[in-house]
Amino acid sequence: MNGHDLAQFWQCCSARSKTEVVKMAIEERAAKADKSARTRALFERIMREDGELLDDLAT
Repeated sequence: MNGHDLAQFWQCCSARSKTEVVKMAIEERAAKADKSARTRALFERIMREDGELLDDLAT
């Protein structure tokens, strides 16, 4: 989360305590990391199972 995103996040959550906002930001970051890990695992599985086919289609 960059400074601009954090400022927007803080503005929309100004009625919440700083602790709540930090907790929400951590949860959002964890969700994005989990999604990235799942996406990476899916891509690796596709490449493992269908890599040759994808290479053929690319040429």
